[in-house]
Amino acid sequence: MKGRLDSREIEDIGDAALSYSEVKALASGDPLVLEKAEADNTLAGLERLRRAHTQSQTNLRHQVRTRTTTLTLLHAQIPPLQEAIARRTPTKGELFVARVGTTTYDERAAAAVAFAHLIAPTVAQHNGRVPALVGTVAEIGGFHATAMVEETRQGNVASVTFTGCPARAVTYTAGDLAEPGPGLIVRLENSLTALDRTLLDVHADITTTTLELARAQARVGAPFDKAGQLLAARARRDEIAERMAPTPHDTPHVATGTPAWVSALGPRPDTEPQAQQWDTTMSMVGAYRAQYPVPDTVLQQPLGPAPAQGSDQAAAFLACYRQWARTAPDAAAQQPPPRSPRTTRSTTTTAPTPPSQDGITDDHGFGHGTGYVDRHRRDHHGLSSGY
Repeated sequence: MKGRLDSREIEDIGDAALSYSEVKALASGDPLVLEKAEADNTLAGLERLRRAHTQSQTNLRHQVRTRTTTLTLLHAQIPPLQEAIARRTPTKGELFVARVGTTTYDERAAAAVAFAHLIAPTVAQHNGRVPALVGTVAEIGGFHATAMVEETRQGNVASVTFTGCPARAVTYTAGDLAEPGPGLIVRLENSLTALDRTLLDVHADITTTTLELARAQARVGAPFDKAGQLLAARARRDEIAERMAPTPHDTPHVATGTPAWVSALGPRPDTEPQAQQWDTTMSMVGAYRAQYPVPDTVLQQPLGPAPAQGSDQAAAFLACYRQWARTAPDAAAQQPPPRSPRTTRSTTTTAPTPPSQDGITDDHGFGHGTGYVDRHRRDHHGLSSGY
């Protein structure tokens, strides 16, 4: 992941996570199983790249459609802009002249006062969501200006547009009209002057959109560049699967690629989180057997005989045994439990605790499934928990 909040995509972490098949391969030590896990992982990565390529092609086709529509709209804006620019009359400096209502003005200040008096009453009195049309309020720069009053969150505003001209609308609030000045009229002039800049922006947008469309069209239909690797990965996976397929002369271990001791852990559950816990148990036991060689003479005891207390192997043995007992207590009953040293807190002689029938509890009466109250009840008679 990139650590950014504006990102629409995240990186796939699948390559960094071990799947069940890889855990099984590492625990089994079987080269064929490990080779199959690696082939599956490689194929999964290429499949993700193929899906990403398919999604990219979908996005490119969408870009082609949207850019084509945008170009059509941009080209449609050019003729009205060119026509308005050609029709516009200059009002700069002494060339200024405007008609407000029925009176013609050659000074902006006087024209602004008349303009405000014509619009302000409607702005002040309007009450409702339906806009109120004031009508033509001025003629300036060769165009008729029409005002409409509407309600907004900031209060009533008057929006002035030019008939037959694509110039942007100019808005006035009640505050703007309360103290009229030359700026009211200058804002109308600036809207007409901005037509030239608007035309330049449209041409620039056409150029940019055309380049984006060309790039998208060039990439549409591009083949998946790792298609050959994907086919090879599928073939390799299938070939390994065929080699692992059982034959009449194969033992169950050879057919499945699973070491025989794994069967002693009990069947793998079909539901989560039990299946994940079972995978963890198998991985821990497999790592223990790889670190501390365990003979295969007794398959029902994957951990082998309990080691002497106080060693690193004893600690690892105890951790694996506890994990196994949590996952499959019935299967773990076949494995001799670890013996933990106990300390005596009383010299009172008590009868030894009878051995457990479940095969998990040690000879002190403690083990997996022993409750907190039971431990303290025995401590009261002079025995420690042993853990």
